[in-house]
Parts: sequence; structure tokens; C-alpha cells
Amino acid sequence: GCAASQSEAIGRLVSLAWRSGIPSDPVIKQLIGISCHKPFGFGENRILSCADAIAKAIRLHVYGELTVEDTHANGKIGACPECGGTVEHEGGCMVCHACGYSECD
Repeated sequence: GCAASQSEAIGRLVSLAWRSGIPSDPVIKQLIGISCHKPFGFGENRILSCADAIAKAIRLHVYGELTVEDTHANGKIGACPECGGTVEHEGGCMVCHACGYSECD
């Protein structure tokens, strides 16, 4: 799906950056804090997106700790996890009108 392809693309670009001599800190800085339609977790360990998770994993690997910069989700509603269509807030639920997906089901 979309998340898998995005993660593969990010992985390839990170690999290319490191093979080109770019240190890990600029890579982490560019990826950390990027948010998607469905963040996971709470507090400083909250994962905002696949890119944010990769940045935090790199930071954990390089520095052995998971201290993150002050980030916040911007509250935007994003893509449907089933079909990629637009997800809208409707009647207290997140709904995709393209395929009928609902978080409330």
C-alpha cells in the first residue's frame, strides 16, 4: 500500500544520503515531525507518520535514546487507509466517501 511504498522511498533516499556522505543529523531533522492522517501513541514517543518513525528509529540507533524535538500533529485530516481517498470528519467519525471506510465501524 501507500505506507509501504513511502517507507521504501524514504529508506532508499536515506541510504543514498549516507552513501553520499551526508551525516545522520540532517536526515533526522528533515524527517522528524512530519505528520500524517493517523498518528500513533502519546507524549514524546508519539509517532506522527512513517517518516517520523524512521527518523526516531535512526536517532535511537545512532544515539541510543529517543529524545525528540518538540513536535505536534497539525490536526489535518488526510488520506483513507483503505483507498487513499479524502477522509473527512462527519458525525463524530472519520469517513471516506470514496470507499465507505469509517473509523467508527
